[in-house]
Amino acid sequence: MRDGARAARATMRINRALARAGLGSRRAVEEIITSGRVAVNGETVTDLATRIDPAKDKITLDGKPVRQSKLAYYAFYKPRGVITTMKDEKGRESVADCLRKLDVKEAVKPVGRLDRRSEGLLILTNDGSLAMKLMHPSAGAKKTYRVSLDRRITTEDAESFQAGIELSDGLAKFDALVFVRDNPKSCLYDITVTEGRNRLIRRMLGAREYIAKRLVRTDFGGVRLTGLKSGEIRKLSKHEVGILMKAGNM
Repeated sequence: MRDGARAARATMRINRALARAGLGSRRAVEEIITSGRVAVNGETVTDLATRIDPAKDKITLDGKPVRQSKLAYYAFYKPRGVITTMKDEKGRESVADCLRKLDVKEAVKPVGRLDRRSEGLLILTNDGSLAMKLMHPSAGAKKTYRVSLDRRITTEDAESFQAGIELSDGLAKFDALVFVRDNPKSCLYDITVTEGRNRLIRRMLGAREYIAKRLVRTDFGGVRLTGLKSGEIRKLSKHEVGILMKAGNM
């Protein structure tokens, strides 16, 4: 089949199709293609712009068929104390352990991380292309957290958090800081950030001597935690997948 005929009915680029099949990062997939190891319907393909129809075209890598996985998208409420990884060398409970208990069949992975002490929304998918887009700083995907603090944030500190404060790894800021209410033993705030630096919110608060007693992610890229309790999982609706695609500039 000629490239023009294939392009007329194609649905995605060859590199995205290989990423979907779990063959590695975008860079690794591109190297596989440009090295001449991939063929579509028997023809070697080295052009990253080549478009294919995964439902009809036969893709091979080193002569062996590349099987396309059905794309899956989940919202998971990560419990506090669970490690956001697919394997923990120290034997601590991980997201992978939770997925086995929930009998999730697809080989999905977390998009980004939540530290061990934090809880709430994790997006899980086997769509490697979308995951990379959402995690890339240029996407600016917003993440909102409901944070319980030991005391109210002063006006001066609130202004500093939104203007930016200096951490050991550079300037950091909150994109939004909204007071929710006072509880008997804590103050609740909704904090929104676009960065994915490790423990960013805790570190920023700690720099001004505030203690985050509880931190729950409630929103990722426009998808909300709605309807889930700790340890529960649900499939994303088509509408929610579309929201994530938009957040990832896809």
